[in-house]
Amino acid sequence: SIILADSGKMSITPDKTHLFLRLWNGESFENIRDAGASNMRNVPYRRESFSQKDIMLKFDANFNRMDEQGMRSQYVGKNMTELQASIDSMSHRVDSIGDIYGTALREYPYMGLRRYDSKTDNEGRHYKLRRPDVALARPVDVDSVFRGSSSGVRINYLSQALSKAERTLEEYKYKSQTMAEEQKLIRRHAIELQKKFTLSFACVIFFFIGAPLGAIIRKGGLGTPLVISVFLFIFYYIIDNMGYKFARDGKWEVWEGMWLSAAVLLPLGIFFTYKAVNDSAVFNKDAYLNFFRRFFGVSEVRHVEMKELVMAEVDPKVAVERLAALKAETAAYLSHNPEKQSYADYWTRGYDRDSLHRLRDNIEATVEYLSNSREKLVVLKLMDMPILRSLWFQQPSRRPWLSRLMIVLFPAGVPVWLYGRKTQTDLRAELATVNKVADELIKLIDKD
Repeated sequence: SIILADSGKMSITPDKTHLFLRLWNGESFENIRDAGASNMRNVPYRRESFSQKDIMLKFDANFNRMDEQGMRSQYVGKNMTELQASIDSMSHRVDSIGDIYGTALREYPYMGLRRYDSKTDNEGRHYKLRRPDVALARPVDVDSVFRGSSSGVRINYLSQALSKAERTLEEYKYKSQTMAEEQKLIRRHAIELQKKFTLSFACVIFFFIGAPLGAIIRKGGLGTPLVISVFLFIFYYIIDNMGYKFARDGKWEVWEGMWLSAAVLLPLGIFFTYKAVNDSAVFNKDAYLNFFRRFFGVSEVRHVEMKELVMAEVDPKVAVERLAALKAETAAYLSHNPEKQSYADYWTRGYDRDSLHRLRDNIEATVEYLSNSREKLVVLKLMDMPILRSLWFQQPSRRPWLSRLMIVLFPAGVPVWLYGRKTQTDLRAELATVNKVADELIKLIDKD
């Protein structure tokens, strides 16, 4: 039945029991008899055109509350005791059905031969006794029996075998679907039982995540903690849904899927709480940038400013002596660490980082002392003093086992060796700059 109209209007009757539909300028088509149930080729129909058509539709506007008992019988409306009782009863039923299916499969009379005989003992109890296997003098040649029949009989054999296989297949499909539905219902009850714990535990986890975030994130006001909290909740929602679907579909155990989100977020909550208790800036981007800058050897620029108030005046004689000692220590370091190192020397010796640390401390102490100078040219020249970088690539031999391993696995350590040679070359260039700047500072300080 089809109605096509140019326009229409729908309203509700005053008693609110019917919908009133008024259509204008259209036509309708309707089959008088069901075309599928009729054997006639021509199906009678009715067709009309109208300028205005009114239709009344029954409508119940009184929305009634669903019976509470109907919800109580579902898994979402049961308490823990009822859920556990339902799981036990359904599991017992599934085991019983599975035992029946298995017994029927074992006792099926293949080739028309029964494998078990029913017996009754003296007390009237029934039991089954398995028949002994049929002993054959030689295996039955089924192909010869099949070829020895006429074509009609062979076709009959094949059609019967195909029909029997299809019936058996459909039967087992039905049984498997029945068992699958029962097991799915058990899993839904088990999921609802686990939810009563996981949802409550998720609130505790989010407390140990949200509370430390307010203490750790000190920049950005309310916006940054809110954005990170929303991101963590979305992450929790995705992980929780993934675990729920794995548990619902039987790919994981129910407790594994339902506790997946808690297992993922609990270490995060413990980590945030630990960092907040120890007043650690986890979300300080400068700390991460400095780490990667030091690891990859990105050079830093020194900033020295004129001090308005100087507590200790710079003694030119002491300053020159410190700069001369700095030059001597730099020259000794360069002579002790050769410019070019072979692959084996690089992995066994490298550049002495302990001496480099002492040299760097000496440079920083000298710069700090000279920054008290009242000469602007001296302070400006201190900005040319490089900041020495102590990198792992300069001396990887601090771990002897790694050095021996890389020497044995020669090609594997070549990229590290090449990059390490580059860092050593850069270090020598920085030390040469230290000597140059020290000479220029000596000239500026010791003008006489």
